Amino acid sequence: MPLQAITGFCAGSYNSRARGVSACRTVNMRVELNEDANAKSPATMFPVPGKELFTPLGGTGTVGSWANRFRTFWVIANGDGTGNVYEVFEDGTSKLYGQVAVGGNPATMRANGSQLLICSAGKVYIATGTAIYQPIVNYTSGTANVNGHTVTWVAGTLGDSSMFSQVKPGDLVLLPPSGTIPTSAAPYLYTVASVAADGMSLELLEDAGILNNYAYQIGAGPTSLLAGAMVEYIDGYFIVNVPNTTTFRISHLFDGSIWDALDFQSKSGSVDDIAAILSFSGYLALIGDTNSIEIWGDSGNAQFPFARVSGQSLNVGTEAAWSVQKLTTGAVIWLMNSSNGGRQIVQSSGGAPQRISNHAMEYAMKGYAVADDAISSTYVEDGQEYYRIDFPTANRSWEWNSSSGTWVELGVETAEDEVYGCDSGRYRVHVTWPSGRAMDLVGDFQSGNILQVDAAFLDDNGTDIPTMRIAPHVNSNLARMTMAAFALDCELGTIDPSLLGEDGKPLIPLVSLFYSDDGARTWSNAGAASLGRVGEYQGTYLTEAEMFDVAPSSQTNPQVFNPVPLWNALGSSWVSKTLKIKSTAKMLRAVYNGLAEAA
Repeated sequence: MPLQAITGFCAGSYNSRARGVSACRTVNMRVELNEDANAKSPATMFPVPGKELFTPLGGTGTVGSWANRFRTFWVIANGDGTGNVYEVFEDGTSKLYGQVAVGGNPATMRANGSQLLICSAGKVYIATGTAIYQPIVNYTSGTANVNGHTVTWVAGTLGDSSMFSQVKPGDLVLLPPSGTIPTSAAPYLYTVASVAADGMSLELLEDAGILNNYAYQIGAGPTSLLAGAMVEYIDGYFIVNVPNTTTFRISHLFDGSIWDALDFQSKSGSVDDIAAILSFSGYLALIGDTNSIEIWGDSGNAQFPFARVSGQSLNVGTEAAWSVQKLTTGAVIWLMNSSNGGRQIVQSSGGAPQRISNHAMEYAMKGYAVADDAISSTYVEDGQEYYRIDFPTANRSWEWNSSSGTWVELGVETAEDEVYGCDSGRYRVHVTWPSGRAMDLVGDFQSGNILQVDAAFLDDNGTDIPTMRIAPHVNSNLARMTMAAFALDCELGTIDPSLLGEDGKPLIPLVSLFYSDDGARTWSNAGAASLGRVGEYQGTYLTEAEMFDVAPSSQTNPQVFNPVPLWNALGSSWVSKTLKIKSTAKMLRAVYNGLAEAA
């Protein structure tokens, strides 16, 4: 009986809770549909791109990133509740902007061309290039002269002539820094001690130095420090959602340093809090933490420019605020939450959400004790757009290919067989440097390393990338079946010629086969096979000297591997035969199909 292709060999993960039905898993390989109608197989599996160190920034982990076309910014945790804000340049050098608080959630950033706004640990910071500080929600502003502890009113913003008559002891006075980065926690923020009876001046508890005709803002006590969980930018306005509320605030037009007390609105369709905000197609999505999504747009109203769009709402929300992303198609994708319960990943282009997760993945997510810490990103490679979601507490990473509709698993090997921990690279950005060179970068969540991502890199910054595929069961209609042979149709002879084995000879790339007769519950090792040294497109051919090389440490010991990825005499089974291949990204460069001879 000839070898026959195993249907669905090149496909995504679908590890059903009924493992005897499907135990399919794809780890660190992507499924690309072949657009050539005459291709030898409907899909090809390629290893995920590798990573290489671009620049080390120190610290204990990356917690946020943002990039526009030419520039990229990063927040790196220090391990003490603070994080450093850096801009990274094309040559790998960096500029430190200052520090922010960091917590258990990611930091988000947006820019307007001259200001970078950062939300981190529920606090909001603004970086101007020369300073970084926390803005306040102000109820009055203007200009004043400052002499040590004394502040004398000069003029009110927009003609306000009330001077300091509204100010009370304990209020905060913001004198936004305009020079160097502050060296202490808040040398720009001062506390009112007293106010003169005529309202013309006030006294500060702290010495503010000498400032003439200087801009000030005043907020109502310590709680006036601007709070924000996430930041977005639409039509010249920075927007933040106030943590654990239904409220969002907007900045002044083109100025993230000014936030007036009355410039806020609230999600009105449901009482659940705003978990996430997202700018998409010129609109603002307010995504609730339980059962509501509202769409708001810029109405042009002079009093408050954003208004709810009639008829644009959904009765679902999100369990994980940082799972929310948008695709280049304009679709929004997120981990859905609803009053009915259950975890699904869905996408929507304005209508009812469309489920894109599958039952097997949803069963896996159901088993995660914590999912509200999920972190996601989207990116495009080779014309295909991907959505990646990490579950840090569960220590799992998944990636969805929007072209093939397949989910695969990403990750690093752990001590437990077939269990893969979170991939290290999060907070991905794409940047085109001023030179015109495009680059994809990620931050290592376990360090301050910024890594470049590229298919030309064959490992994860020096560590092998494990690849695994558990194929669909080969069934026999409950009749006893004997599998005489299995062949892996894959790319041979294309390994990097600079790679050497432990014996110093050109590396012989290997792929290992395992098989199961009990629905992928236990495995037998069928051994390894060669994927061909450089130019060995039909398998490895050993020289006469190599044929007699039986040293245990030698790669060319013919007892170590088969010369081609073909395995014979895989035994009989009554229920089914399941095949598993394992290799690494630098060895297994492409898989076309798997073929079996079974009867």
